Amino acid sequence: MTWEKYQPDNAEEWNDFVIKNKIHFFFLRSYMDYHNNRFEDHSLIQRDDEKIISIFPANKKDNRLISHGGLTFGGAYFSDEANTSIFSWIENIQQLKVYAKENKFEQIIYKPLPHIYKNKISFEEESALINEGFELFNSSLSMSLRLDQDIKLSSRRKRMIKKSKDLVFEEVEEHILYPTIAKLLKEKYDVTPIHSLSELEYLKENHQKNISSFVAKDENDNILAGVICFNHENTVHTQYISSTDEGRSTGALDGLFNYLFNIFKDNYKVFDFGTSMNRDDSINFGLLKQKSEFGCKVTPYNYYKINLKD
Repeated sequence: MTWEKYQPDNAEEWNDFVIKNKIHFFFLRSYMDYHNNRFEDHSLIQRDDEKIISIFPANKKDNRLISHGGLTFGGAYFSDEANTSIFSWIENIQQLKVYAKENKFEQIIYKPLPHIYKNKISFEEESALINEGFELFNSSLSMSLRLDQDIKLSSRRKRMIKKSKDLVFEEVEEHILYPTIAKLLKEKYDVTPIHSLSELEYLKENHQKNISSFVAKDENDNILAGVICFNHENTVHTQYISSTDEGRSTGALDGLFNYLFNIFKDNYKVFDFGTSMNRDDSINFGLLKQKSEFGCKVTPYNYYKINLKD
């Protein structure tokens, strides 16, 4: 069983594989291909008797094969029917190295799926990577909590939630929240959002059950805080967490998160706050502490690499 390069003609069977095996919706082609003008897709397919048994979402950049650079996490994915023992994972990674060498890649960057997004908790994938000579070169720390267990808020978070009691929390269309996100990112970091508004609206149109935007507003309808949630199976993943100065003084984010915990707890098990890292990949301890006060525990987003050039 060897790897072969994904072709656009494979889109339907790729999507069928993702849906059937309950793989994260990030890996549907309708999500992956929205930014194909920025990434040279080089995803891979592995077959057994013409049937897909594994996929590897990836892109090519210079001489590197990258576990897709446009996605938060990646890795390879087996079908439910495939043997996913440590031995099959080792063979899978070995064949990935063979493919990369044969196609003149000099390095592989590999981002395995964090354990909270797996259908079954296992660490065979990362064990196989280490066995095959991959080096852990970065670990972005996310914070997550269990929604199906009692949430242990710190006294400070409880006080801030209480301060937000007069605010309004609601779901909104992306175009309502987006200007606030863009303004705050520009003011704080002098950057623009990763997604343009048109891209977010395209993604929402194609994944309406998976993407939702929420805000905290005052009595005058001013947006004080907001967040965009990407939901899949048992997990809620947050991006674009933002708050104005007034929002910080009124506990807007604290109240918004408390609102989200309550509306999601009946259908989801894990709430992932996203990574708490600075732009230079160092840990943002302020963010880490704030999120830990919601009762969160660390979830690492690990990044591995291997150099293949002789």
